[in-house]
Amino acid sequence: MGWWPLNIRTGGINWGKSNNDDNKMPGIVNVVATNAPLPDSELVWGDGPADIVDKWMEDEMKPLFDKLNVEFIDEMGREMGALEFLSGLAFSLPGICHPDYSSSYLKGLPICETHSLDIQVLPEDRKRVAIKLADEHYFLCSWNGTEIVEIHTKESLYEEYNGTNLFDDSELDWNDTTLDKWMDDMIATGTLNEPCTNDNMTIIYIKIKSDTDHDKKKICNGRT
Repeated sequence: MGWWPLNIRTGGINWGKSNNDDNKMPGIVNVVATNAPLPDSELVWGDGPADIVDKWMEDEMKPLFDKLNVEFIDEMGREMGALEFLSGLAFSLPGICHPDYSSSYLKGLPICETHSLDIQVLPEDRKRVAIKLADEHYFLCSWNGTEIVEIHTKESLYEEYNGTNLFDDSELDWNDTTLDKWMDDMIATGTLNEPCTNDNMTIIYIKIKSDTDHDKKKICNGRT
């Protein structure tokens, strides 16, 4: 039975740590359960809780669908579609985080005042989903080809991976410099779309903050 740190930004397991100093590939960190209480700041999830949720879904989702389907038949004169069911879950489930949620069945649940639950129904062809980025410097990061793909600012990449050797000052494999310095150089020169690869990770500077001054500006592999 494993326990892992949570990555709140992505809503999942923290892939940014490695339990092997010689392994640069991001992987699940196994949190060893001991008798000592884990600090509240160390957010985790694990096999045991996941199994409980899976069992609840296995037992309760079909009865819920059936009840909703009856409502559709009575009120709409037809059965409920799968997309309507997903949309209904996306509409209602975020309410469990809301302090004004009226369901008596949920009274007594802890209310998170700093985060909310955001659920969306997305098309299978995710290429049609646009990503709107803020006015910041952004880098496209990928591991093992496209097995893991993330978009980061320099700050968010450091926050996510500072526990690994990614920002190790002794690692001069990013075009003969450190990753930190390479990112600064890309921002300083405005060098877009030039990939830099180290081991199984590739990083590309993809978006310039609008008020940035550059020594020079190169677009698409050095073409001005």
